[in-house]
Amino acid sequence: MDEIYKKIKDLRLQNGYTLKELSERTDLSISFLSQVERGTTSLAITSLKKIADALNVKISEFFEDEKPNQNFMVKSSEHKPFNIKGSEFTYVREWSLRLLKV
Repeated sequence: MDEIYKKIKDLRLQNGYTLKELSERTDLSISFLSQVERGTTSLAITSLKKIADALNVKISEFFEDEKPNQNFMVKSSEHKPFNIKGSEFTYVREWSLRLLKV
């Protein structure tokens, strides 16, 4: 939930809106919006929809991860040995818990 509160504030600031302006666009009180951005109150889906509309984003944007989860594990029994041409050795790739893009 903390990510949703942070996204609301980030989007509000990106749009250059004050809490007062967002309040006028959503018919939600300034104090309520302030509490939402600080994560000190719960947020009904109807209120989130009003906020999304006022910020010109789809409501689903609040639930999307910016970084997809790239953590995984490979069982040792699933490791696939390989050879490098010209080498007499067989290698097994050691995987970390995070896939790194090269």
